[in-house]
Amino acid sequence: VAGLVPQEGTFAALLLRTQALQLLTGIYEDILTPQQQQLWRENLRRMGRYEEIQEFFKEFASKLGDTAGIAMARLGDVYDDLDYPGFWVEDPEKYPSPGFGAIAMMVHLNRDSTPAELDAYLAERVPLLGGSPELEKKEYRGLEYTRIGLQQEAADLAHVSPCWILAQEHFIFASNETYFRKILDTLVDPVKHPPLREDKTFRAAMDKLPSQVHVAMFVDLEKLFRVPATAEPGGQPRGFLWDNRNDWVNEHHNPSLAATEYRKRREAEIKSRTGKPVLTMQQEMEVDKEVQRHREDHMAHYRDFLEEYRHQLEQYGRLRGLGLGIVATRDILTADLAILFRPPGRKAAEEGEQ
Repeated sequence: VAGLVPQEGTFAALLLRTQALQLLTGIYEDILTPQQQQLWRENLRRMGRYEEIQEFFKEFASKLGDTAGIAMARLGDVYDDLDYPGFWVEDPEKYPSPGFGAIAMMVHLNRDSTPAELDAYLAERVPLLGGSPELEKKEYRGLEYTRIGLQQEAADLAHVSPCWILAQEHFIFASNETYFRKILDTLVDPVKHPPLREDKTFRAAMDKLPSQVHVAMFVDLEKLFRVPATAEPGGQPRGFLWDNRNDWVNEHHNPSLAATEYRKRREAEIKSRTGKPVLTMQQEMEVDKEVQRHREDHMAHYRDFLEEYRHQLEQYGRLRGLGLGIVATRDILTADLAILFRPPGRKAAEEGEQ
């Protein structure tokens, strides 16, 4: 599976041997948001084909094999040049949240399933997954794939453009078309667009693990944690967690919460000083003004909060990669872990042994 996804952008890969039913159920329960789950259930009821969503999963799983992979990638084409102007943005389409980035799934086909049959099966049931019944057949580098239209348009779906292809005995799906095409680049020309398995960090981490495992995980920690030298706009390089900096600042230094806490503190101080349980109208007006000034001052420190986050991520600069392998038997679960560190004082751009 690590031969199907590109080095470029991919920062994590989970490779596993499992029943397809368990994989589909896990994606539904652990990756989809409650709103997306509700959309699936509503579409299921509208189609009238299945009583429960597990019935669809069982039917779909019967066409798939027992080896699969999930890859996560950073959308560098979007976030390399994106800088947020402040805490909140008025145009979420212009300043989207990275979320999970791009997610790809590769599942080996069941020997009894042909690509043509599975392609037709998926085309008929795509509306169940929240896609438009109008599927678009597209061609890229001599390969034909299917792009799924979305019935609902929302700012948080700005970079969600699901695509699938049946190639090299795998069902290959990606949530973003740009990343999906990079997967196709790797399938067509692995020399010019090398796969993840050829990455030296991947090899260094995974070669430390047993060759036969039930679950294997790789994380390129540099692609995850790397940060620019300063928090100023335009700084490079950028990692996936730095792409999420605006979400972090809003979560840890939310202006509304800061203003609310300040108001509670000032009201408590006034009540304690006056000995009265409530504020007068004049006191409330004064507190309102103070809260507004405090809020404006708090928001003026946006870059300082970004620098705080940048410094936190910078502390992990020596981490290069992680590999995990798990072997399960009836009585024993064995895990092997490999962590790669960069030599002290060596910068990410420098080459050398890890």
